[in-house]
Amino acid sequence: MPTKKMDAKRAAKARRLEIEAAKRAAHARERRLSRLVWGSALLVGVLLVLAVEIPRWTAPTPIEKRSLSQLGVSAAAAACSADTARKIQPKGDVAATDKSGKATTIKYTEVPPTSGKSYATGAAAGTHYYAVGEGPTPGTLVRNLQNGYTVVWYTPSLPKNQVAQLSYVGDAGAKVALSEKFIVTPWDIKLGKFPAGKNVAIAAWGSVQFCGGINGKTIQTFINNHPPSKAPTPNGA
Repeated sequence: MPTKKMDAKRAAKARRLEIEAAKRAAHARERRLSRLVWGSALLVGVLLVLAVEIPRWTAPTPIEKRSLSQLGVSAAAAACSADTARKIQPKGDVAATDKSGKATTIKYTEVPPTSGKSYATGAAAGTHYYAVGEGPTPGTLVRNLQNGYTVVWYTPSLPKNQVAQLSYVGDAGAKVALSEKFIVTPWDIKLGKFPAGKNVAIAAWGSVQFCGGINGKTIQTFINNHPPSKAPTPNGA
């Protein structure tokens, strides 16, 4: 028969088991809490990193660091016509001034000219953008075309937000063009008008492409399709 001593031992054993179970449960809770705290800290850390990095990842590339294809407006907004070949006009040198010292004007039948006679010297290498009111004459730039340049003429009607990008277009285009033979320059509408709705003419010797606005991808494709080797004097400065 059970005795009081045996009952006491069983009660003590049961109590020890309860205490051990309680300890195990407490340890389990501590581990869960530790994992929860660690996970929360990790999540907060990730969120802080994302808060800093996401604006960097999604921010547009600064305009001075953009490639030519990243500049300008979309192809749809630029509304470019096809790259069109023109009849090549005879080339030849024309004196910049007559015997009296008066500047000589070369008259062209095309707007803008893409071939024909020109002054003996083109625009100096190294300048890739000219602002409104500046820029060489067509007689000078036709010489550049003869030497393998791509010339982008723009009219006063080009929207101001696109005009603001043109100096960058000049720099970026020079990086694409072989020997940096690339110039962006204003067109004097007194010399003739571009087709309706077109504010930009991309020109190489004997070829032209008109656009309503600046689209860097179109300009880059045009440059690549008209390397200096297609011009009469590709080794000219």
